[in-house]
Amino acid sequence: GCDTIYGIDPRFKHCAYNYESEQKLVDEILDKLPGGRFKHATTKQTYDWCLTGGEPLMNQKAIIALYEEMYKRDNFPFDIQIESNGTQQLSEAFQNLIIETSIGRELGVTEWFWSFSPKLHSVSGEPSERAWKPECIKQAYDVNPKGWLKVVVNDTELAWQELSTKMAELRAMGVNFPVFVMGVGATKQQQEDTSVIARIANRAIA
Repeated sequence: GCDTIYGIDPRFKHCAYNYESEQKLVDEILDKLPGGRFKHATTKQTYDWCLTGGEPLMNQKAIIALYEEMYKRDNFPFDIQIESNGTQQLSEAFQNLIIETSIGRELGVTEWFWSFSPKLHSVSGEPSERAWKPECIKQAYDVNPKGWLKVVVNDTELAWQELSTKMAELRAMGVNFPVFVMGVGATKQQQEDTSVIARIANRAIA
């Protein structure tokens, strides 16, 4: 399907880091940045903070705690991008955080940005009742309309039909994110077969 086995198979759980506190995780994040700041001292370029998966929106309390720890350290500005499969409802506390830190940008966050990658049954094999939650994407869009949909497809008519149907459903709900497609690349062959990539690209353009 769409995920690398290392991200979803319990056999590789021991490879993941488990931090004792948000303070230690923030220490680790800032250690990767020049001067420990999201804004470069010389170029004034800012770095984005991207939360990806697994599924980050299963850990909304942790995101809030990390954000608050960043705020305590006065390490602004930075943009936050959340990469999600679009199946999680947003808690009231998480919605409030986005709204409060976006209005007027008074706390320094210049942008919250969604990158939703809903999984197609025809590509991932996941049942639609579990993988397709348009009401969750709609809720997120209403809280913050900045973002896009990035959907993995394969070179089959069924995948494109499913994509069209599901995107039309979102449009009917008033969700106007731009849509990008990405060719499935779970195997080396899928990544290197340029003829398949070309057909997917041409279909996307059409």
